[in-house]
Amino acid sequence: IARMGFLLMAVCVFFAQQVSGQVPVGQWRAHLSYHSIQDVTGSEERIFAAGTNGILIYNKDYNNPENLNKVNGLSDAGISALAWSEEHQVLLVGYRNGNLDVWRDETIRNYSSLRDQGLYSPKRIRDIFFWEDKAYLSCSFGVAVFDLQTREFLESFNPVGGSGAEVYSLAHQQGEFFVATSQGLFHAAADAPGLDNPARWQQVTAFSDPSRPVASLRSHCEYVVFAVQAGQQ
Repeated sequence: IARMGFLLMAVCVFFAQQVSGQVPVGQWRAHLSYHSIQDVTGSEERIFAAGTNGILIYNKDYNNPENLNKVNGLSDAGISALAWSEEHQVLLVGYRNGNLDVWRDETIRNYSSLRDQGLYSPKRIRDIFFWEDKAYLSCSFGVAVFDLQTREFLESFNPVGGSGAEVYSLAHQQGEFFVATSQGLFHAAADAPGLDNPARWQQVTAFSDPSRPVASLRSHCEYVVFAVQAGQQ
């Protein structure tokens, strides 16, 4: 709770400074709304807060907020997910149309192959999880696997085959992947071959009405914590 309070306070500081800052003559500034924060993540030195069309960056040591948007580097608008990898020192920015930006050493590179391919629709990136040298992007159509070393998309999978189930989040715990979907929670061995085969996955049934949508998912210590969407009255 204390950490979340600090993050929210930092976001408020970002917004106040963005409103009051002056723009030098002859330079452009994007006027973006940060009233609706889509995602928050952080490194040891910085906190990143994503609005729909830009990212506010707060340096913990120097108290100097920065702004990333299409004017100064981002490839797109419509941010839907944000995640920092401490191991790889990269920030991944996911968009509602499946586009992906990778920010490292003040440089942004765009990887648009997921956005541009026509096999899946919609392609919204909902969540980003890092495991070993890969980023697992939870998307509307399933999970897309992005190699952080080669910067290539390797594969995609959905534990609910042929049903059009949406994927909301992925986590790892004790050698297994857990995937939150619109049709429940599923798990499989992380090192199992052929995760694109739904037969590799089993549904978690240790709670009432396991077919209800699982909206979010996180791994904490030796536990997997998830939120089940309330049923309609």
